[in-house]
Amino acid sequence: MKTIYAHIIDTDKLNSIKDLCAKLDINIELVGYNELGRTVLDIISEDDTKLSKGIKSANKVFISNDNTVSLNIPLMYNMPEVMIFKGFDEQKLKYFLNEYRQAGIEKVELKAMITPYNVAWTLYFLIEHLKKEALLNK
Repeated sequence: MKTIYAHIIDTDKLNSIKDLCAKLDINIELVGYNELGRTVLDIISEDDTKLSKGIKSANKVFISNDNTVSLNIPLMYNMPEVMIFKGFDEQKLKYFLNEYRQAGIEKVELKAMITPYNVAWTLYFLIEHLKKEALLNK
């Protein structure tokens, strides 16, 4: 089943996204500050063994070259809006994003698909990685 894990600040925007997801038969799960230190795999379900393939340790954050990354979440962290897509192939993701634009919903800058690499990352590390990518692409 296709699922979007999202942190959306604006209530009207969130309701529009929920309506679109209902129309397209997509589950939406909200994530927030309590999940920042959890791994993406832990958030999406620990029993998804296909995605967990290659993870070295549930207690460490790994990046693609297997270097560990320290986890230092700032005390007053301002969590940005983010959408994480599970169960989407490229075609389904393009379809969703097209429908999203046509619905006139304000853009969410930080988006990611679940991969065998990023499932081992904490939500905080994934968000910070996406923020760096967004800056590079501007």
